[in-house]
Amino acid sequence: MREAGENRLRILLVDEHLLLRQSLRALLDTDPALEVVGEARTVTEALKAVDRLKPGLALTDLGLPDGTGINLASELRARGSLTRIFILSAHAMPEHVKAALDAGVLGYALKDVSYAELVKGLHAVIAGQMFLCVRGSDESIKAGILLRSAQERRLSITDREREVLTCIAHGYTNKDIARLLERSVKTIEKHRSNMMHKLDLHSAAAVTVFAFNNGLAL
Repeated sequence: MREAGENRLRILLVDEHLLLRQSLRALLDTDPALEVVGEARTVTEALKAVDRLKPGLALTDLGLPDGTGINLASELRARGSLTRIFILSAHAMPEHVKAALDAGVLGYALKDVSYAELVKGLHAVIAGQMFLCVRGSDESIKAGILLRSAQERRLSITDREREVLTCIAHGYTNKDIARLLERSVKTIEKHRSNMMHKLDLHSAAAVTVFAFNNGLAL
């Protein structure tokens, strides 16, 4: 019997078929970083389970007896739930994937995904990153995801953070930016830190690439 651990990824399995849930549980339970805390077969059951168990992630099929994994994601989003949604489906039609992403789903993979890829995806999604593994699907989906992600991240920063970003892209130091914007170095450092955290950028080089790719280095 495994000891309880605070750092494990708590997962709710949502699928109509008992055998699939049991199979997924058996696989996931072999990973000490993962913990299956419950199961559900419908959207209704899943919503109740999320309220009760507060899992970090719900791994769900697309099609459920009383709705879809997309319906589940939409309802959880409307409730302000922190539970992330990962759809594991036999189908990856472009309209399905796009609808899922619009509903706030961060992970979408076909059921022929390898176990290693699935675990990688689960951890990416719980970290707030997007994961898509839909071989043979419309490649335009992936391009659209990257574009939308960049647009959403761009809108998340303030005007002052955008100014700091532009200055960094042009090679200015914190002292240079402080002088240009007539602010203290400490204030600029704070704006820089906030901006990089929001955009998930970890170096001046990454900031520069993002700025030029998104028209912010003019």
